Amino acid sequence: VEMKLFNPVGVGTWLICEMDEYGMCFGAVDLGYGFEMGSFDLLEVMNLKLPYGLRVERDIYYKQCLLKEAIC
Repeated sequence: VEMKLFNPVGVGTWLICEMDEYGMCFGAVDLGYGFEMGSFDLLEVMNLKLPYGLRVERDIYYKQCLLKEAIC
């Protein structure tokens, strides 16, 4: 997993394994029901409007690891 994004005020975790030049990502997403694999648009995720004017954030303390290690 290359990068981890998270919702700072609720559920929502995005683990990005791959990303193309257009911002289309492939990885694991947990929106409160367990992780699911699939594709998502990075721009769409980053433009989510959260309470208190917050946005989805990148976990700057995340260290790259295998996907199976990240979702356990």
